Amino acid sequence: MQLIIEDNDVKFLNHLNNVIDVLQYHKDLSVRKIYDYINTSQLKARFVKTDRTDYRGRVFEDGFIIHKTIYETYDSLCWGFFHELSHLIFMNNLCNSVFKCAKTM
Repeated sequence: MQLIIEDNDVKFLNHLNNVIDVLQYHKDLSVRKIYDYINTSQLKARFVKTDRTDYRGRVFEDGFIIHKTIYETYDSLCWGFFHELSHLIFMNNLCNSVFKCAKTM
């Protein structure tokens, strides 16, 4: 996954990478699979500095955008990252399987 921090906040990038790295040591296999997904996917996670507060993020087929406002903390931005990532995982994997099963019925 390509992490794009548009305001070049290196401190936040290090914080996010540390949060992601902790996943590889989790006892739950599904959490470790999320870690693998983050590290092997070609998706883009873009953090955009903005004043826009009507929504915090948006997901696309090839990645997502998180709005980085003055109201966000590093932890809330990480929460947004995983929230949008869950949409992508659901869209790209689970939904495709569900639709394929539905077509065969």
